[in-house]
Amino acid sequence: MSRPEAFHQSNAIETARDEAPRCHRDRDAAEQHADEGREDEEPFSVADGGTHFAFEAYGSSRMAGASRMYLASIDCAAGDLERAEVGARAAADLLSTVPPLHPQALATLARVLLARGSVTDALALARSAVAELSPGDRPESGEARVRLVLAEALSAAGLGEEAARVIVEARDVLVARASSIAAPDLRARFLLAVPDNARTIALALEWTVSD
Repeated sequence: MSRPEAFHQSNAIETARDEAPRCHRDRDAAEQHADEGREDEEPFSVADGGTHFAFEAYGSSRMAGASRMYLASIDCAAGDLERAEVGARAAADLLSTVPPLHPQALATLARVLLARGSVTDALALARSAVAELSPGDRPESGEARVRLVLAEALSAAGLGEEAARVIVEARDVLVARASSIAAPDLRARFLLAVPDNARTIALALEWTVSD
């Protein structure tokens, strides 16, 4: 590796390291902003963060795609759906050669499209995302989000019975995974403090009780 290449690689890594904590803080702030329903304030956006650019300069499609995916989720939670879609599409493209992360990227894009009212396209993407899951996938695949988004898309499309089946399956997968966590407090946090997991548990209860 030449000295200029080594310099740019080092600079990319340093930039990514510096930006990562801020992106996590921004994600938390965006989710709180959305949860509190503060519609009277300016839309919260962090898509100008440089983490994904740093990883792209370094040549890591995996990390660049993951960064874009998380930023898209932040923008979606903050209500900047146009920017979120651009980021989610870029993430899905970058992660097309990274099988463990591609299902979650597709689900993230599907969630954005669902928020934009593109139910048909969202449902097609969500089905594709679930089809790409493999037995024994590691948590990085975002299996909980993938199954949850499919259930939400099915519900939005008026396919309530299938949506209920999918969300119950998603809940069962989560409960099975949680059973391997020995500490009761950590097990409860896994099920109820992780937003996608908590929503899966809540919807499974709501949709089965309503039947």
